[in-house]
Amino acid sequence: MNDIGQKRVLVVVPYGLWDNHQQVDAVLSAALSLRGAVTHGITCDGFFQKDCYIMAYLDNKDEQCSLCQCKNQNLLSAFGLQTTPLAHFVTPEDQDRVTEWANNVDAHQFLDVEFEGLPLGKWMAPIVCSYTRLSHTQLHLPEAAGIMRQYMIYEYLAYRAYERIFDEFQPTNVLMFSGAGMLKTAAKELARKRNIPMLAHTTGREPNSFSFTQNDLCSSFASRFYLN
Repeated sequence: MNDIGQKRVLVVVPYGLWDNHQQVDAVLSAALSLRGAVTHGITCDGFFQKDCYIMAYLDNKDEQCSLCQCKNQNLLSAFGLQTTPLAHFVTPEDQDRVTEWANNVDAHQFLDVEFEGLPLGKWMAPIVCSYTRLSHTQLHLPEAAGIMRQYMIYEYLAYRAYERIFDEFQPTNVLMFSGAGMLKTAAKELARKRNIPMLAHTTGREPNSFSFTQNDLCSSFASRFYLN
């Protein structure tokens, strides 16, 4: 690890309410920086607040969203990680295009739909199932369909934004919690497409431990459970 060269590590850290996981990202980022790597964090500034699953069962969502941003920024800055909100790379043109498409998707076809070659339905179904506590056969129901449309919109915007971020930052590696989720699936899939090594982490099986997975999401069972 002492001769890390010119590694450029993109750290996907959108949520501040997951304290222990953000601490792993912050500590690893600081350790990599000390060893000569260039690190940069991608955060959320509230742009993706509507139906955010982090706050699914919390009251005072506006207040909690602000708290999430504040805690995230305070922690990451304390460890010297420079950050940029993902929304800074979202364009109005992308928003208009994907919103029109998503609002006209047949809800009974959610699992099979693609937009501009991206399987947004397949990517977002496990997350919406987890959010609504419904199965993939129930995504057409009113309590799930609106969230599914919103998440497909967000996922498309995140993917296109990450394309611009990857082009600008030119990461050699990507680091994130889990590798699954509304704002992390896009980064994982793009890293996979561009053959950029990714390290994902989550809670370990032993108390006070963490597990790490290379080039895959730590909770891969979720996709199999909801989609098979």
